[in-house]
Amino acid sequence: MNSLYKIISRSVLMTSLVAFLLLFFNVFFALYWLNEHPQYYPTHYRTISNNLYLEGQQYVLTPDGMTYLEEQFSWAMLLDDSGEIIWSWQLPQTLQHSYSLNDVAAFSRWYLDGYPVTVWTRSDGLLVLGNPQGSYWKYSMIAPKQSMEQMPAFFRNFFLLNALLALLLALCFGFWLYSKLKPLSVGITALSIRQPVHLPEKGIAGDLNRKLNNTSSMLLHQQKKLQQRDETRTHWISGVSHDIRTPLSIVMGYASQLEDDDTLSQEQHQQAAMIRLQSERIKELIENLNLASKLEYGAYPLSLMHCSPAVLIRKTAVSYLNQHPGNDYPIQVDISSEAEATQILADEQLLQRVLENLIGNSIRHNPNGCSIEIDARITDGQYQITIQDDGQGFPIKVLRSLRVAAKPQQHHDHGLGLTIVQQIILAHNGVIHFSNLSQGGCLVGIQLPCE
Repeated sequence: MNSLYKIISRSVLMTSLVAFLLLFFNVFFALYWLNEHPQYYPTHYRTISNNLYLEGQQYVLTPDGMTYLEEQFSWAMLLDDSGEIIWSWQLPQTLQHSYSLNDVAAFSRWYLDGYPVTVWTRSDGLLVLGNPQGSYWKYSMIAPKQSMEQMPAFFRNFFLLNALLALLLALCFGFWLYSKLKPLSVGITALSIRQPVHLPEKGIAGDLNRKLNNTSSMLLHQQKKLQQRDETRTHWISGVSHDIRTPLSIVMGYASQLEDDDTLSQEQHQQAAMIRLQSERIKELIENLNLASKLEYGAYPLSLMHCSPAVLIRKTAVSYLNQHPGNDYPIQVDISSEAEATQILADEQLLQRVLENLIGNSIRHNPNGCSIEIDARITDGQYQITIQDDGQGFPIKVLRSLRVAAKPQQHHDHGLGLTIVQQIILAHNGVIHFSNLSQGGCLVGIQLPCE
C-alpha cells in the first residue's frame, strides 16, 4: 500500500506542476503576444502634419512627409473649420464631400464609412489620415479610477485562484486514481502471499485486473499441482521405505543367524556379518531419505518441548565413546556454565539426531581416526554449538550442494545425512554453517534461538 501512496503523491505533484507550468506559459504567451502586436494606431501623423504646408494657394507635402504617409496610410485629407476638403491624397470617391460638425465628432475616434482613421488638429483645420477598411480594430475602454487602481490586486488574486484550482483538480484526480488503483494494489499484495485474487474487471484498470485474476488462478492451480506432487512423492517414499523394511529385516535376521552359526567357516561368518552391516546401512539410508523428504515438504510434525542441548551433547558423546572405546576417535566436550543451565524449545529427538549425524559423519568418513571437539555456549542470545574434527574434511561437491540446498535425492550417503541436519536446524528457525578448516578437518556451526 505504501507504493500506491507513493504513486498517487507523485501523480498529484506532477499534475500540480503541469498546471502551474501551463499557467506560467499562458501568462508568458499573453505578454509575448502583446509585445509582438502592440495596441497602438499608426504613428508619424504629427510628422506628416508638420511636413504639410501651404505654398501660395496650394498645399504641398514634402518628400519625407510623403514617405511616412505612403508607409502607414492609404489616404489622407485636410478639412477646414467648415468641414470642406482643402487638401487630399488618394481620397476614395465615396469620401469626396464636405463634413458637418457631427460627422467630424463621430469619425474622429472611430471609423469613417468603415475606414479606420486618425485625426490631427492643425491651426488651419483637421488632418484626417485613413487606412484600408478592415485593417485595424479600434476600441475605447472607459473604467472607474477605483477599478483601475484595484487591477494589480485583481490579477494577483486571479493567479492565486488559478493555482488553488489547479491544486484542487490535481488532488481530485489523485484521489480518483487512488480509488481505481487500490484494488490492484490489494490484488498484488494477496498474490504475493499466495491468496486468491478476485478483482473487478471494469474501469480504468480493468485489463490489468483481469490479467492479475488470470495470473492468480494460474499460480493457485500450479501451487495445487505442486502440492499434490510433493504429497505424492512423500507418500511414495514413505510407502517404499515401509515395504523395504520387512524383507530387509528378514535379510538382517538370517544374516545374524548365519553369523552365529558355529558350523560355518570363518570366511562365511565374515560374509554373513558383511550382509548384516550392509543391510543395516541400507535401512539407515532409507530412514534418512524418508526423514529428509518429510522435512523438505513440512510433513514431519515437530514435537517441541523444553530440553537441554548440553544434556543431549554429553549423552551423544558418551554413546559414541562407548561404541569406539579405543583412542581412534577421542571426543572432547566444552560447555560453558551459561549453556549448561540454558534450555531451548526444540524437538529433542530431532536435535539428538543432528548430533548423532554430525559425530557419526566424522567417524564414518575418517576410517584412520580423528579427534572430535564439541563446544557449546551462549552468544548474542543464541545457543551456539560448534562441532569440528581434524579429519579429511568435507568434499567440495558436498559443500556446494549444501549451499544451494539440493534435493535429498541428489545427495549420496555423505551429503544426505548433512542435508537432514541442515533441514532440522532450519525447521527450528536456526542457522547452520558447514566449512573446511585450513589446517585440515571440518567445522559445523549451529545457532538456535533461546527463549
